Amino acid sequence: MTATPKQPPVSATHPVTGLLGLAGLFTGLVVLARYDIGLNQVQQALFVCVAAALPMMLVETLWFRRYRQGGTRKPVRRIDIARVAAKLLGLYAAFTLIAIGYWLFPEYADRFYGPFFYVLRDVWPWLAALAVPYFLWLDARLIEPRDGAWHAGMVVLGQWRRVDHLMLRQFALGWLIKAFFLPLMFALLARSLAYVLQGIETGALWHSAQWFRVALEMTFLVDLVFGVPGYTLAMRWLDSQIRSAEPTVLGWLSALACYQPLWGVIGATYLAYDRDGFGWQNWLAGSDALTLVWSVLIIGLSAIYAWATVAFGLRFSNLTHRGIITSGPFRVTKHPAYIAKNLSYWLIAVPFVAAGGWDDALRNSVLLLLVNAIYYVRARTEERHLALDPVYVEYALWIEQHGWLRKAGEWCPALFRFRWRSAEQARAALGPTGAVFGPAGNA
Repeated sequence: MTATPKQPPVSATHPVTGLLGLAGLFTGLVVLARYDIGLNQVQQALFVCVAAALPMMLVETLWFRRYRQGGTRKPVRRIDIARVAAKLLGLYAAFTLIAIGYWLFPEYADRFYGPFFYVLRDVWPWLAALAVPYFLWLDARLIEPRDGAWHAGMVVLGQWRRVDHLMLRQFALGWLIKAFFLPLMFALLARSLAYVLQGIETGALWHSAQWFRVALEMTFLVDLVFGVPGYTLAMRWLDSQIRSAEPTVLGWLSALACYQPLWGVIGATYLAYDRDGFGWQNWLAGSDALTLVWSVLIIGLSAIYAWATVAFGLRFSNLTHRGIITSGPFRVTKHPAYIAKNLSYWLIAVPFVAAGGWDDALRNSVLLLLVNAIYYVRARTEERHLALDPVYVEYALWIEQHGWLRKAGEWCPALFRFRWRSAEQARAALGPTGAVFGPAGNA
């Protein structure tokens, strides 16, 4: 592929899907703010997730008819009960290992994760039960019926010679991603929603001295409300299944470094670029006009970050390929969320201004540059992963010619030029079943 395409490829998620999810979220917020429907804090978090996810699921199913895609088609074979049983065995084995991990690791004993486990205790039996009809439906329709769950079942049964280790690895990585991010995202969602609702009910959102914090939290809430269903609803019925998980250690480390609990260690111990507590509000104290402008800039960047998540619809999750997104802010640049987030870090922390003098300012600036470097590595590893899909290659080449930051690639090609591998290299990396070239992703 050498010619630059005239248009980017069609986005895996139509913009209408994200807009409907956003409308559902704000409808849910209005209901919670205006009416007492007897929900506790955790139930309220679940309520807004359902309010956002349900319209997206309906439009994906009834209008876009995603159930006809995702490596499935009309029934092409009789259901093989033994094969379905093996898949269920593999799935339940994954559930069991995840449960052991939650029980074993002290991190998950923290009260912070309480909202997630409150929901999980009621939901997991339904997940286990609904997996049965779902796998029966899949078995008659999957182009390749022996998916990752089947290979996991073969491991449990001791049928090692029948196991495709690459498919098994992708299955395990997919569930590891869900198991790590779902507790974190839902716990953050419950906390963020409580803050936003309090801000709405007390009128802080419209108060000149308090609106910034509530508005900023609102952008985080939008991101989280789309993130939680994104991790939860990875399924072929919606064509939102995991095509492939990030295959490299560097990709995993750079992503996990940005989240708790790893960031709590790295950020506090090595990269504490704002440890003096001197932020933008201290810097601009006494100038109401500049404070307002700076506030709007930060909120704007955070809104772009949230918009990038909305563009995924039901397909958002870290460390995975679940379809290439080319709409929304992705229409003008790759990695809009990372760009907006890192710029907001500079505006919030203003590390170039420090109470301790120029040496502290220099130190803080260098530390924040190192944080930016983590996101740069993260972006590059994601590109390397997604470039296994020819659709992403087409998109990236189009962005290099038409994106808003195309000049950066011309000025410094070593840092910003897109690099991709051939299809043959991709198949060598992920195996002949090709999770991103065929239907071998996780259900």
